[in-house]
Amino acid sequence: MRILRNPRSRRNLGREPGTGWPGIEVVAPPRRSDTAAALAHCHAAGTDCLIIDGGDGTIRDVLTAGAAVFGSAWPALAVLPRGKTNALANDLRLPRHWGVPEVLAAVRAEQTVLRHPLLLQRVGAPADTVLGFIVGAGTFASGIEAAQSAHQMGMFGDLAVGATLAWSVVRVIAGRGNTAWREGSGMTVTLPGGERLVHRGGGDTNRRSLLVATTLRRLPLGLRPFGPERAGLKLLVVDRASRAIYAAAPLLLAGALPGWLTARGVHRLDPGEVELICDSAIVLDGDILPPGHWRISTGPALEFVAG
Repeated sequence: MRILRNPRSRRNLGREPGTGWPGIEVVAPPRRSDTAAALAHCHAAGTDCLIIDGGDGTIRDVLTAGAAVFGSAWPALAVLPRGKTNALANDLRLPRHWGVPEVLAAVRAEQTVLRHPLLLQRVGAPADTVLGFIVGAGTFASGIEAAQSAHQMGMFGDLAVGATLAWSVVRVIAGRGNTAWREGSGMTVTLPGGERLVHRGGGDTNRRSLLVATTLRRLPLGLRPFGPERAGLKLLVVDRASRAIYAAAPLLLAGALPGWLTARGVHRLDPGEVELICDSAIVLDGDILPPGHWRISTGPALEFVAG
């Protein structure tokens, strides 16, 4: 068992790693670019359980770099939620006091669950592959600025997610005309079999306001924009944001999808995989990826220690 610690994660800043766990090595890559080398060390040394000490961004980096290191032979994974956001920890139902002693107890009790991350691959460039749990484009990417503002005001975790969603809704409802927040980005969404997702929102059919996909089952604050809790790749698309649609955001976030929202271009799908061509940046677990042609699918089954 080893701990891969991100010393740059919010709750690790200025803190020395804990000690007193016999037989557990702490590996702390000083830079993000050192993650692959740290994982190669863990693999070569023989690691049956890898504890990821960081937030969602750290998990994204570990999964992305680890795909080439571990292949199909991943160790069990555990998470110490120490980042600005910890959506996976929420999905795994980890309690607030979760630490190494609790991980050790859960491992002994064989409390594990399978989770599949998202796999994003740039079409035509298979080397450009990343793994994570929440990807978005359009106003979702614009909301990253709101998230940074929330962090600067001292809001993290579930509170930051809520603040970001609320600010995004206010910007759309209060906006005038065809603002960037309401118009979104140029997007083409192609479903399995080559069928393009129909555009029902009116206006420019080459643009869509919002796209979000995840393989998480539970979201922070009990939000349910993808509907009932379930496994698999889930997709939410808003063709063109109107004030009526965003005024109904509480319904959508609570899991409801009235027929009139579907008729106005709100799509909720379980597509298995989807291809996205986007003319603006997309965001995976807080990391900005370049515009282009991306395939979004379900990644490998990974065993996580759960609360």
